[in-house]
Amino acid sequence: MRRSVKTEQRFSSLESLYDPLTTRHLVATGIGAGWRCWEIGGGSGSIGLWLSERVGPEGHVLMTDIDPRFLTERGRSNLEVRRHDVGDPPPDTAFDLIHTRWCSFTCHSARPQLRASRPALKPGGWLVVEDYDAMIIDRAFPCANADDAETARKCFRALRALMELRGMD
Repeated sequence: MRRSVKTEQRFSSLESLYDPLTTRHLVATGIGAGWRCWEIGGGSGSIGLWLSERVGPEGHVLMTDIDPRFLTERGRSNLEVRRHDVGDPPPDTAFDLIHTRWCSFTCHSARPQLRASRPALKPGGWLVVEDYDAMIIDRAFPCANADDAETARKCFRALRALMELRGMD
């Protein structure tokens, strides 16, 4: 139970930080009523729920995760939840939009598998991949003090090395 509470807190924190930017990216695609969307790595479902509101009852959202226990349709007929690993073949559906956030950060085999999901896009469809870039993160936290700046750079270099060990590039 304790692990679930920590996971829920982590998901909630990530949603607070990243959902506003994610929804801006998705709005820029022109998403609207009737779209078919696939949310890969749905986490706790905040973006899948947002997508289901945008596509309306005539649209459909497939929300997948390797561990879907935190996902729920919440009574929405246009939202489907499935267990799916990015290493599994993509669904036999053509999507207007495929979205994932931080999938390759949490699953080091995700990048080639995300490439494999492209055939699931309709012609003219959108593949929106949001990922972590350890090369620019140290520029996001400017430090006025040179010693503090060097300490921050050392930490970010260590973080990047750890991430590369997990398969990120």
